[in-house]
Amino acid sequence: MALGATAGQNVSGILSETLQIAALGIGAGLVMAAGLAKVFGGTIPIIPKFGVLPYLVGTVVVVMATAAAALIPSLRTTRIDPCRALRVD
Repeated sequence: MALGATAGQNVSGILSETLQIAALGIGAGLVMAAGLAKVFGGTIPIIPKFGVLPYLVGTVVVVMATAAAALIPSLRTTRIDPCRALRVD
């Protein structure tokens, strides 16, 4: 904000960076989970075959938690006066 960004630009920048990192983690996790489900699905009878619904629900939960975890601190940063913050440093 000290360099001219608006509060909305700060919040959207923080959210987009956080969600990009989350997307990488979700992609890697989905690939590993699907591979492990295929490997262990045939050997351990308790593990069900590959299903889309659990992966979809898990992905939505992780995205919502990540967005909430990034949104709350980013909204707090918009309340800080840039001049006061620069004086502290």
